[in-house]
Amino acid sequence: MKPLLLLFSLLPALVIAKPSKSNSAGPDSLIVVGEIIAVSKDGNTVTILQAAEYQRKILIGMKTNLSFVGMPEAARKPTIGYSAKASLKNGATKYLKLTQPLPKAKSLGVDRTSLTPAQILEKSDDDQDGGISYVEMSRWIYNSRKHGPDHFQGTDKSKDGLLDSAELETLLKKVNWWKYSRQPASVWFEKSDANQDGVLDVQEFKVLNSGDGHIEQRFKRADKDQQLSPKETTEYIQDLITK
Repeated sequence: MKPLLLLFSLLPALVIAKPSKSNSAGPDSLIVVGEIIAVSKDGNTVTILQAAEYQRKILIGMKTNLSFVGMPEAARKPTIGYSAKASLKNGATKYLKLTQPLPKAKSLGVDRTSLTPAQILEKSDDDQDGGISYVEMSRWIYNSRKHGPDHFQGTDKSKDGLLDSAELETLLKKVNWWKYSRQPASVWFEKSDANQDGVLDVQEFKVLNSGDGHIEQRFKRADKDQQLSPKETTEYIQDLITK
């Protein structure tokens, strides 16, 4: 009986932890990202279609931080078709960020990585008002419902709803196609390969993807044998730049 008892005593140590799920996935996620498909008559409840699958009713309470990202005054009310990002806690809505509908993305051209921030501003400034609005940012530079509102708000230090050239340069540092094109893939690899063994493990991959919350998933897509080679790293970075 002793060998059997020993086996049972070791079982807890053999349990493999499941990978953590995204906090913005699933019908009960605490981060809700999607499009508003309904607004209550009093404007205090919006229904968000999350991942084109789940209908989430979001209550706007007294303590909800409601913000209209990069919008003119006349547009600042919950509206069907607006993009939304909400954070929930204990049944209450911590914040609700609304943006005007994300337009279809346009290309800055095949030479976009060689453009200066000033040239990018000039090409992206559709209404020629000297700054980049949230809609213009989404159309030309960074089309993201999940991270776009946060990055725009955090970069718009003047809070005027527009990014000037200096603010745009700050924003670009968070945009993959710009960030990873600033230096060769070989340099990114060398900076990340802490033990200099010629491959990147998942911990070193985190250095390459600083600030990204989906490291394990990205690593599995980029890697074929639990170690990222220089060639695989180059392919991964090139994909970030071109997609």
